[in-house]
Amino acid sequence: MTVGLIGVGIMGSAIAGNLLKQSTAVVGYDIDARRIANFVAAGGVAARSASEVADQAEIVLTSLPSAAALAATVETLLRKPRPALIIAELSTLPIGVKVAARDRLAAVGIAL
Repeated sequence: MTVGLIGVGIMGSAIAGNLLKQSTAVVGYDIDARRIANFVAAGGVAARSASEVADQAEIVLTSLPSAAALAATVETLLRKPRPALIIAELSTLPIGVKVAARDRLAAVGIAL
């Protein structure tokens, strides 16, 4: 199984590290090139976009710094939806923001 990770900052990189220690394949994306470089150095596979993560993973974890980052990620995923994709949203964000993201993705068959 390949796990996708969108956001490899402090929390996302720790999650990735634990998955990689268990020999789980992890593909990840972040807008910060330094974070991606650290992620790759730890054994992860870099993706060029959130959409590319979704294309390569059976399940996707999101660990994002803001509601705006989650909204941008949702918009990216909506451009090329993959029905039956499961996304686990792990960010520390207001529940209303997460419900709105869930509803938008559900319209194209993506479960958040």
